[in-house]
Formats: sequence, structure tokens, C-alpha cells
Amino acid sequence: MNELEKIKEENVKLKQENKKLAAEIEELKLDHWRLNNLMEDENTPSPWDLDCITNVFKWSPQFRKLLNFKSEAEFPNVAESWINRLHPHDRQRTLDEFEKHISDKSGKYPYDVYYQILPKGFEHDQKGAKYIWIHAKGITLRDGKDGKTGNALRVYGTAVDITKKIHEMGYSTKHTVSIEGIRINFEALPSMSNAEAWHIIYTEILHQCSTQGKNDESIKRISKKFYDVLKEKLF
Repeated sequence: MNELEKIKEENVKLKQENKKLAAEIEELKLDHWRLNNLMEDENTPSPWDLDCITNVFKWSPQFRKLLNFKSEAEFPNVAESWINRLHPHDRQRTLDEFEKHISDKSGKYPYDVYYQILPKGFEHDQKGAKYIWIHAKGITLRDGKDGKTGNALRVYGTAVDITKKIHEMGYSTKHTVSIEGIRINFEALPSMSNAEAWHIIYTEILHQCSTQGKNDESIKRISKKFYDVLKEKLF
């Protein structure tokens, strides 16, 4: 094969690769368009997104409404708008999970968390701060050829209010398990996923232990005992 034929062959390969790359770029654009449409769709449960290049959050009108805010002026498009309203018991864990998801270039670490957040208007309620329970999920568009691996470009997520579901559990004496002064209701747990049930229980354990001044060793011991009870009921 002479030099001219080699050049022609390389040009053919290059055109094929460019065509394949162009198709992949169009597919990524289509995914981006679909996700943007989800952000604008009023039927999407409280969507939000993060541009990882500019580090700018976008909170949808649905998300703001979930927290009793009416405008961007009230709830600006910055991370602090959300972070500052997270329950202290949930804040660091929620942020850690978000960071792990974004940093995972394999795209295999999910963002699927449960947390409590404080809506506007309940900061100084007579009964104390009234938090709502949120189930949040996110997917990330990345710079790999498949759009699913590589460095994070943009994160799209949703937030669902599950407060009613949590409250339906109740905390009546009849259906609670009490361990070292910590009382947890198990009645409604079989209707939940194992992960959801355990997160709810553990958050309540931390809350009750905090109000009772229990130390870290007590929390670990109590959590282990409740986990053993949960295994018998769900796992």
C-alpha cells in the first residue's frame, strides 16, 4: 500500500469516527433537551438542576412551591437556599451523598436520599420548627461518550414530599418498640422499602438521642438494637 492509499484509508476512518462522534453529540443534545423539558413540565415532581461547569443551581417553581416560596428573589438559584433549610441531622449526610454521586466518574453511585427540610413560614412556629420529609433523586449528564460516565456536566433531580406517608406511621404507645428510652413505631414500615424504613428510623433515633443527651456509644448501641428489630420485620 503506497502513501496515497494510506492517506485515503485514514481519511475514511476519520470520517467514520467524526460521523459516529456527531451522532453521539446529537444524542447527548437530545438527552439534554429531554431533561430540560422535564424541568419545565409542571407534572414533574419539584425538579431542580445543577450546572457543574458554572456551579449554578436552578430551582424550579414547583420546588419553590414545595417550600412555600413564590419567587427566585425569595429562594435564589444558589445551593445555600437549599442547604440552609436542611435539618441539622440530615445536612452533612445529604451533602456527602450528593458529592459522592457527582464525583463518581463511573456513573454507578446513585443520588437517592431521604432528608428533612424546613418550609418557609414554620421557622418560628409555636410548636417548634416544622420540617417536611423529602425523597430526592438525581441523574447526571457526563462528558463521556455515552453521557453516563466521566466528569459531571449537569445534574437533574426531583424532590417528592413524603411527609404524609411518614406521619401515617404515628408514634402511638401501642405500636412502638422502646429501647433505652428511645421509642420507635414499626406499624407502617412493611409498606416502605428497607432503605427508606431504616433511614426514617435512624433519623428519629438521632433526634431522640440528641434531645436526651445520649453519647455516641449509646447511639451506636441503640441503633444496633433497633436494626436487629427491623431485620426481623423487613429483611
